Amino acid sequence: LPSKEQKALEPVPLPSKEQKAGLQLRYKLALAVGGDGSNMIYVIIEGFFLNAYLLERCCLDPAIVAVIQLTKGLFDAFNDPVMGFMTDRTRSRWGRRRPWLLFGGPVFGLSYIALWNTLPQEASATWKFVYYLAAYMGVSIGQTSIMVPCGALVAELTTSYDERSTMGGLRAVGGSFLGTIAAIIHGIITNDQSVASYRISAFVFGSLIWSLIWMLFAVIRETPMSH
Repeated sequence: LPSKEQKALEPVPLPSKEQKAGLQLRYKLALAVGGDGSNMIYVIIEGFFLNAYLLERCCLDPAIVAVIQLTKGLFDAFNDPVMGFMTDRTRSRWGRRRPWLLFGGPVFGLSYIALWNTLPQEASATWKFVYYLAAYMGVSIGQTSIMVPCGALVAELTTSYDERSTMGGLRAVGGSFLGTIAAIIHGIITNDQSVASYRISAFVFGSLIWSLIWMLFAVIRETPMSH
């Protein structure tokens, strides 16, 4: 077996022509819309509407909502590095990152739909806590399955500092724009605050989240790894 000194002296593979060149426009748009766009649809709608929905429409106790959100926050701190570890060690014919987009799309979309499904008023407080906590955890897993691979893909697809900076700005602007439009439409759909209107909005945007992520999976191609 080679020694540590021999391994240290081994030449580092040079970046491929694809990595040196600028990112294709379709890659940039796919990452901005399919990655950050799908995520910001949830983030902005959640920020403006979810607390009021859980407290007023679902009639959850404020303490229960606080516990659910605290648990999700702690879970996020744990699952982000775990997802990074898992994607680094994934080997498939689609690459390391893309399989997680294929997995994360339905998990994110369906969990989003479940989160906005109003349980019957006669449901017990315990059942409501378990249901909405599970939906929150599903959203968290779906989010992480998309955002961690997307962040890694940008660094792996190009070695150009300018291209990475441009891509970062495009992702931020594209995601915020799409999320803001989605929040406005959600507010219009749910204006009457009926159970049916929340379910309609959930189906519309849950399906959109899933579709955008699978669009990203279909468009993006990973740079082959050097072995």
